[in-house]
Amino acid sequence: MLGTLLLVMVGMAFSIQRAFLDLSVKDSRRLQWEDLGLILVRGVSVTESAPYSSLVVVYFNSTCDLCVHELAQIKGRLGEFVGVPLVFISSEEREEIEEVAAGFEEDQGGFVTFLQDESQLFATAFSVTGVPETFVFGEDGAQRWRFRGPVKVQSILNQLAR
Repeated sequence: MLGTLLLVMVGMAFSIQRAFLDLSVKDSRRLQWEDLGLILVRGVSVTESAPYSSLVVVYFNSTCDLCVHELAQIKGRLGEFVGVPLVFISSEEREEIEEVAAGFEEDQGGFVTFLQDESQLFATAFSVTGVPETFVFGEDGAQRWRFRGPVKVQSILNQLAR
């Protein structure tokens, strides 16, 4: 009985540790914009912004408080993303995405684009299971890092510095 209880507790500890580690993971998936059927809502087409050394993608929903907070934090530090395109993607209706996009003025610095994932091809291709979910891609389109759930802007910037 004691051995079984100990085994269950050790198993739970490994599950918790694995769940924690999965919150920010490296991945080798590559970004192929043309295959994702994303609709431009505001900003410049990402393919027109190339070349870039890194690219940050935030998958969000405007009704998600954590997403709204994360976007506000990014907006407040746009100047630190010089030369790094920021791409915000949502599966919501265009009008809802436009409301969020209206808060990002182009004169704030940084390259900001808002896209609609109407068919959820991005969400499927990159196994988005919740929002917010933030990705860092390299210049070759390879996914360098992924943050599941809310993330501090400094953590994103730290990944860009690598």
